[in-house]
Amino acid sequence: MCSPRVISRTVLELGGWAVAMHLWFLAVYLMVVALTPLAVAAHRRWGLAVPVTLGACLIVVDAVGIATDHPEIRMANYFFCWAAIYQLGIAWHDGLLRRRTLLSMAVVAALALPALVTWGPYPIAMIGVPGDRVENSAPPSAALLALALVQIGVLFAIVPVLNRVLARGVWPRVLAIANENVMALYLWHMLPVIVVTLVGYPTGLLPQPPLGSGAWWLARLEWELVLAVVAAGLLTLLAWQRRFVAAPIPTVAVPIPRAIAEGLLYTGTAACALALAVLSANGFAPGGRLPLLAATLFLAGTALVAVRPRAGDREWIS
Repeated sequence: MCSPRVISRTVLELGGWAVAMHLWFLAVYLMVVALTPLAVAAHRRWGLAVPVTLGACLIVVDAVGIATDHPEIRMANYFFCWAAIYQLGIAWHDGLLRRRTLLSMAVVAALALPALVTWGPYPIAMIGVPGDRVENSAPPSAALLALALVQIGVLFAIVPVLNRVLARGVWPRVLAIANENVMALYLWHMLPVIVVTLVGYPTGLLPQPPLGSGAWWLARLEWELVLAVVAAGLLTLLAWQRRFVAAPIPTVAVPIPRAIAEGLLYTGTAACALALAVLSANGFAPGGRLPLLAATLFLAGTALVAVRPRAGDREWIS
């Protein structure tokens, strides 16, 4: 029988992982944003060959990692997949992706996706499912890239139509409010899940009918409604305190050359991205303990990012 201490650590570890698991997005976001100058330069020189090459690298890495049964090899696809998608955004913004190209890309990817999940090694679920030998999202797979290409092709192709529709009436205001809060919703959406679970189920406030029954499906609706109310309250609180929770970190002026400051910026960004990736994989309480190494790495990266060259020291600035 497990002791209360073991149980509490297990629950703490699970809750800490649930709250942190979606932070992988921030790690990827920091990576691609930091590499934007290189991505734009590559686009200007090689155009669509860049995302095509990145996609081809993903396929090769997938094939080698799956064939050799070494899933750690596929970790490289965190870069290849999301860099390819980001590169397509740059190409579209530059006008290189015409509607015919987008729709052709979507059709080819839509034909490839069922084949990959039916006859290939990839599961149907695009999120991780316990027991699957190959996951589509962690790390990203060729199947996930195919799904992304379908979505990108269709959505970018109908952008002119969406622009015309969403430029009228209340839509601009609705979109403005959504854009102001979408990142907060993403970053904090698991907290209401944890709170409602800890309060609702032990106290009996939320019913637990037999799994898959009609009452169970009705209880899902109640669950979603309660989560929506709690999440709305949390977003309201965050919006009220936006000037504190969304304030930029203070910077420190240091008499160093600009080149060194840029190096510190990239090093700090990489450290923060790595720390966020570790936290998303292990959670905020691995083994029921604080992740001191990941926290230290994140704080050190933040400190490096905060360094800037002192404006008054012109001789230091190239």
